[in-house]
Amino acid sequence: MIKAPKWCKDAVPVKAGWSDARTGELLKVQNFSHEEIAEWHGAKNPAPAPEPAPVVEDVEEPEDD
Repeated sequence: MIKAPKWCKDAVPVKAGWSDARTGELLKVQNFSHEEIAEWHGAKNPAPAPEPAPVVEDVEEPEDD
């Protein structure tokens, strides 16, 4: 997986290289594929965990005699 330059941890990958997240300025020229960029974004923003399923307990009704 691609990693941002150590001197600019907030850089984001773009097709042409590493870009400043706030200004969009190109900080380091490097060619990235769409797959590499998507992988980087996926690692930085993982999908949220699914909600746990509710627990349903089987409660037995008392029998009337």
